[in-house]
Amino acid sequence: MTMPAAGTTAPAEGAVEPQRERPKGEPKPILRLLLSLLLLEILGATIWVIYGFASGSFAPLGNCGGRGFIGYNGHWEGGSAESAWTAAAIGGWLWAVAGVVVWRERKTAVVVLGFTVLYVGTLIVLALGVSQAIWGPRHCVLY
Repeated sequence: MTMPAAGTTAPAEGAVEPQRERPKGEPKPILRLLLSLLLLEILGATIWVIYGFASGSFAPLGNCGGRGFIGYNGHWEGGSAESAWTAAAIGGWLWAVAGVVVWRERKTAVVVLGFTVLYVGTLIVLALGVSQAIWGPRHCVLY
C-alpha cells in the first residue's frame, strides 16, 4: 500500500470517489457519443459525395466526351476518378478516430471542426497529388 503525500489524507479503505456531476441539460456520455457519431457520419458522407462528383468518380450518365442522347458519351478513368473508395476509407478511419476523441475528451465542436478540416485537406492532397501517382493521369474513356 502506498502512503499519501505529506499534508494529505488517504481515502478510507473501500471508499468510492464521487463521480463528476453532469451540468443540467448536458446529455449522457453515450448519447453524446451517438449523436456526435451521427453528425460526423452525415458530414463525412456529404463531403465524400461532393468529392466523388468533383473528382469524376460518380457519373451515372457519363461525364466526359461528346454529348449523347442522355448525358455524355464517356467516363473518367485514372487519377482522382479512381480514388472514391480510398476517400471513403480515409473518411471511415477519421470518423473512428473522431469517435474515440469525442468519447475521451467530450469536446464535440472541436472534434467536428478538426474532422472537417482534416478530411477536406486529405482529399485535396489525394485528388491533386497522390491519386495521379497511384492510378496515373485522369483520362476520358468513351463507351
